[in-house]
Amino acid sequence: EDLFRFITYYSLIIIVFIGSINWNLKDNPPTHIVIYGFLPSLFAVIIIILNLLSINILIIFILIILLLLTQLFFDYIILFSNETNKIVFYFLRLPLTILIIIFLFLISL
Repeated sequence: EDLFRFITYYSLIIIVFIGSINWNLKDNPPTHIVIYGFLPSLFAVIIIILNLLSINILIIFILIILLLLTQLFFDYIILFSNETNKIVFYFLRLPLTILIIIFLFLISL
């Protein structure tokens, strides 16, 4: 059980880190980018609360997997769709997210 909690918290650290790189601390960033960068932190807090309430770890892993997939999808739409150089997305972001999802799925079996 402690291993599952560690994996849960570590996965949330990854999700929040990915979200935080989208904060875009330029002068006057668009509101939707600020909100988008904050949402992973909010969802991580919700999952931590669910974990502390002893919700079934399988449900928590499913939520984390869905959060990672949603974050990946919206990262592409919001951040990478207008980029001409998508190498970072295709060769780093996509494979690492898929690897984390596979890892979470295998552990939950």
